[in-house]
Amino acid sequence: MMDESFLIQTIKDAACFVSQDALADLKLAHSRDSPHRREFVLPDGLSRSRGFLRDPTAPGATPGHPGEQVLRMNNERFMVPEALFHPADLGLNQAGLAETIVQSITATHEDLHGLLYSNILLTGGTASCPGFKERLYTGLRKLVPVEYRVNVHLPDDPALAAYKGAARIAASPLYSHLAWTKRAYEEHGSARLHGHETPVKRRAA
Repeated sequence: MMDESFLIQTIKDAACFVSQDALADLKLAHSRDSPHRREFVLPDGLSRSRGFLRDPTAPGATPGHPGEQVLRMNNERFMVPEALFHPADLGLNQAGLAETIVQSITATHEDLHGLLYSNILLTGGTASCPGFKERLYTGLRKLVPVEYRVNVHLPDDPALAAYKGAARIAASPLYSHLAWTKRAYEEHGSARLHGHETPVKRRAA
């Protein structure tokens, strides 16, 4: 099943959520009446081309059909996305998402910090997981100096947010002034990015 990337993506979108208190949710998951238990009924390729999520603890829940393949989940639902916030849980010696954002902003000019902290945009399908925005805000607020306002924005469709933003830039009259050709970058390097632009002939939009 690990080779079925589309299926894994579907399961993640249907079942995963970001915990606001992983330790408390782990304790609940280990209880006999865990509220986190779910079953994902896998597609069989015959009568069912797509899988679906069901709650076996819901009132009136009925047993599954004989022969169906079921993926049972409990703490996996929130511990998988937890790796984005605490990579150390997987043995990775690297910063979590909130820490990485703070490191990135801190590396810019101090005059930009307030603007950047107040304009954090979530992109990518994983940002749609329930609780993602709230958890990131909480993590950032603990790390960001109190004089800065923190705003985390979640688009209606974060999976396509980066594409839509790039498409708007490409369709804008400003594109010809913003774009830099590959040849020009190879010749002049990152001088323009650091405010030392070398005049080059840019490709028309």
